[in-house]
Amino acid sequence: MTIRTPGKMDQQAALDKQEEVNLNHFLQAFFDQVPAILYIKDEFGRYVKINAHCERIFHVTDEEARGHTDHDFLPSELAEEYLANDRIVLETGGFHTFEERSVIDGEECMFLARKFRVSDERNGMHYVCGISTDITALKQSEQKLAAATAAAEQASRAKSQFLAAISHDLRQPIQAASLFLGVLEGRITDPKALAVLGRIQTSIGGPSITCWGRCWTCPGWMQPLSSLPSSRSRWPTSWTGCTPSSRPRRN
Repeated sequence: MTIRTPGKMDQQAALDKQEEVNLNHFLQAFFDQVPAILYIKDEFGRYVKINAHCERIFHVTDEEARGHTDHDFLPSELAEEYLANDRIVLETGGFHTFEERSVIDGEECMFLARKFRVSDERNGMHYVCGISTDITALKQSEQKLAAATAAAEQASRAKSQFLAAISHDLRQPIQAASLFLGVLEGRITDPKALAVLGRIQTSIGGPSITCWGRCWTCPGWMQPLSSLPSSRSRWPTSWTGCTPSSRPRRN
């Protein structure tokens, strides 16, 4: 009896078999150890496989999930949302990303779901493979940031309104003082007193009520000083003109 020694083809077949066994082992280890929710569904939305992380998160085993749909574990609204996204993947193929809500231990969470279609040539069926990552903390941070931004913008608007109101209230007495100083300017002849008056007008930034020593100026006005109304309430509310230091004096 002749003992057959393994040839090169037998050795290659043995190596291929060993690689196949190792590959299945590594794929299973990856599927179970990856810190994300992995799942496979058939065309009818029934779970074919879920990983260990999914089992821990949703408190359901792979055996319990197999053959069931999202309607068996989630509120109807969320289940329909999942199935609608799955239909998009099955009908169009390719790689799709969705933001999907879920309920874990009575609290609503948000997941970033990446889904793609895989076809099985043996039975002609299509499957949805999904990877979902919890982004609840990220969404909460975004909401807090948006709220803080809105509050800062509101505070900025309130500050602007406050400053505008304060500026208006401060301008009123300054404008009144400027008008009085303009009246005095037309009646004072002492050079020293005029110099003091000019410095006062400059310090408060008030407009001059007289120009060339004979009139007040405002847009379109050129009136003699004698025509200034006796009642301050009838004075023009907007004044423009030259400063005391830039205009000549009347003799």
